[in-house]
Amino acid sequence: MKDINNKNADWHDPTRRKFISDCIRYATCLSIIGSMPNFEGCSEKTPPKSNEALKKLGSRPVPSVAGSKIVAQAKSGDPYSLTRRAVDALGGMKNFVAPGERVMLLPNIAWDRNPDQAANTHPEVVRAVIEMCKECEAKEIGVFCHPCHPAQSTYKTSGIEDAANKAGARVWYVSPGSDFVKVDINGYILKSAKVFKELLSSDRFISIPIAKVHSLTGLTMCYKNLMGAVEDRPILHVNINENLPDLASVITPDLNILDASRILVKNGPTGGSLADVRKPEIVYAGTNMVCVDALGCTLFDRDPSTLKYLKNAKNKGQGDYSLDLIEIREA
Repeated sequence: MKDINNKNADWHDPTRRKFISDCIRYATCLSIIGSMPNFEGCSEKTPPKSNEALKKLGSRPVPSVAGSKIVAQAKSGDPYSLTRRAVDALGGMKNFVAPGERVMLLPNIAWDRNPDQAANTHPEVVRAVIEMCKECEAKEIGVFCHPCHPAQSTYKTSGIEDAANKAGARVWYVSPGSDFVKVDINGYILKSAKVFKELLSSDRFISIPIAKVHSLTGLTMCYKNLMGAVEDRPILHVNINENLPDLASVITPDLNILDASRILVKNGPTGGSLADVRKPEIVYAGTNMVCVDALGCTLFDRDPSTLKYLKNAKNKGQGDYSLDLIEIREA
């Protein structure tokens, strides 16, 4: 693997002003491209190329006990025990990971913030997932994220690198360039994305986001966490509410574990002030991102239908956010 961010320090500038300016710049470029006439081979009617790298990912179906409308909910406790209880309510990690499989875990490790600041997934949630995968005799367990702040800082300050190493997982530092593979996407807007190649070659994919507010999507949970698996984060922020469901159509987690042991209710996604943090002490687990994110909305007193990316995901047939249709399993 290459050294991270050695030539990309400016891209990883953490200031909100830089982030907004990047989005405006990319939006301008895309609008110019969008105004150009279609050429042969570039029209929306052109069938997408097959993605050989995607055939292995998610090829083994999960059992019906963890069906798309079932979400486990564990309340009151420390992050580690909440996580284990939530997964156990779905029948245990054995329903998702088989002996000899290679598992990739994607927690949110995007920001140079400590666990109490609620900008990243809690390290004890990650530790619990790693240990459950080990108990299922996974061949290899990898932990990765393409962060916004420099990874040398985010991996350490978040506590996730230390927790993963101690639990026996392999920590992947990802770099723009050779660590990513372009995949075709037959999306409404998104036609391709560069995805972390080690994820594409894995047997199982478990997403472990944190629930918090976000300046563009309203909230960031399961869908937004997929941004940590791609290289082109700034480009995907343009039309983000359409791009997230498109991206989910090709990199769909086998299991989603939403960390709400503490949540960021203001100044997301970066946070920084403990005054912006609330502690619901909840962890959700489910196979369907729409359903898990819908329940996550209730933590913020938000109606799921007010989130544009969830409406687009529902329209693409990825799930239903109607709360009365979701089966909640108390852990």
